[in-house]
Amino acid sequence: MSQTLPNEWVSTPLCEVGKWGGGGTPSKANTSFWEDGTIPWITSKDMKWDVLRDSELHINSDAIRGSSARLIPKDSVAVVARSGILEHTLPVALVPFEATYNQDLKVVTPNPDVLPKFLLFAIQGSGQEILGTCRKSGTTVASIEWTRFLQFKIAMAPLAEQQRIVEILEEQFSRLDAALAGIRTVREKTAAFRLSLLEATFSPSHDGSAWQTMKLGDVAKWSSGGTPKSKTPEYYGGNIPWAVSGDLNNSLVFETTATITEAGLAKSSAKVVPEGTVLIAMYGATIGKTGIASRPMATNQAIATAIVNEKIVTNRFLHYFLMSQKRLFTLAGQGMAQPNISQTILKAWKIAVPSTEVQEDVVNRLSEQLEFVQRTLGMLRLLTLKLEAERRSLLHAAFEGTLTKQWRETHHA
Repeated sequence: MSQTLPNEWVSTPLCEVGKWGGGGTPSKANTSFWEDGTIPWITSKDMKWDVLRDSELHINSDAIRGSSARLIPKDSVAVVARSGILEHTLPVALVPFEATYNQDLKVVTPNPDVLPKFLLFAIQGSGQEILGTCRKSGTTVASIEWTRFLQFKIAMAPLAEQQRIVEILEEQFSRLDAALAGIRTVREKTAAFRLSLLEATFSPSHDGSAWQTMKLGDVAKWSSGGTPKSKTPEYYGGNIPWAVSGDLNNSLVFETTATITEAGLAKSSAKVVPEGTVLIAMYGATIGKTGIASRPMATNQAIATAIVNEKIVTNRFLHYFLMSQKRLFTLAGQGMAQPNISQTILKAWKIAVPSTEVQEDVVNRLSEQLEFVQRTLGMLRLLTLKLEAERRSLLHAAFEGTLTKQWRETHHA
């Protein structure tokens, strides 16, 4: 830490704030470890809140005796040390109950002169800096270089001021959390309205003489892409946009997270599709997400591509139809280890197709309504970003001493 700290504050390495430990995983093959379990066993999947509520999985006392799982006292602080999520954020949480945890987490039991919530907020406030200085490079799964982490310094205030900082932050975060909860509710209702609007437009109650029922395989040429070998650097970073499911945003796809080279294209099953191609995600949590290629691009195997027969259907009509089927696609993909729909399912899927004049009418009407929905969702995203920025600003002020400056002056601290 480079800033000047208030009097009596100390720049302290994380190794000195308490006793740190690593966890472990009881054998999944030994079902007796997991039967009638009442002891929370925390993994990175559980790290969703500032203060944990419970864990998804539980073990029993036999599992602790028979494995490297370690019981920690309540009010310990857990940090994710190994997980793909570390590419973007550092999950930290207070554990207000006795628990065990797996090897992807590190947990500290704070010293008596360190308030658990103060430590939680201190690590959160330095999260991006910690990732920037302590994240390992060249690993398959993002992880923290633990030796560096333990030497990372945070600003430690005297105990009384820690308490005051926690009180102020809890009050302010409660206000921000209430606002974010309200935004989430509006966002969910807006997204539900969008889906119901699409479903109503493409409901099967059309006059059969005006809307002809066909298979998706009859209205477009379907294909999918591929992935160049990830361990061959010369296959990536080229001039060919390469879309993955996360790039699909239910609208035009202008940018892709990654690009590939001509060599990567030639040495894989990836193929370039033309501008205007309709894209849909087939695997996992992104099933049913769609897009339209705004320019020629390649895709990976998790995306199905549809080049429409323009004499039968327009790409925008097909795109909106696919959006309207998201709920049904999700249901069709259930029952597997990783939910997915296949090209076989897509090609056999029924679509009601009117004349191209009616299609244009439908598309224009939907575009106008969906544009309003998109503007609303965009406004909600901006409000969310503003509230998240306010949270970061509060944490910054707390750990440079400005949040409690007046309190120190009043208390002669």
